[in-house]
Amino acid sequence: DAFAKMIFRDGLRLGFFDLQNARDAYRDRCAQLKKPMHKALVLRYIEVQAILLSVYCPHTCEYLWELLGKEGLVVNAKFPVADPIDPILTR
Repeated sequence: DAFAKMIFRDGLRLGFFDLQNARDAYRDRCAQLKKPMHKALVLRYIEVQAILLSVYCPHTCEYLWELLGKEGLVVNAKFPVADPIDPILTR
């Protein structure tokens, strides 16, 4: 929504900092449980972050997009849409 309204400061906060914090919380929880992070989830995280940050650093995000083996250009990728929060998963 912040990107659509061209409020780039909020978009950066949500697309980078808040997403990093969520990833860190997931990583820490996996470490507490002595379980590995789910590979598909980590790759999806990188994909989403590359799309969101392509507005700010397109060259770096295009490089990440290529490393992920994605087709086309990251700047042409659809912006991700979040699913509703599942309260059971957030306990």
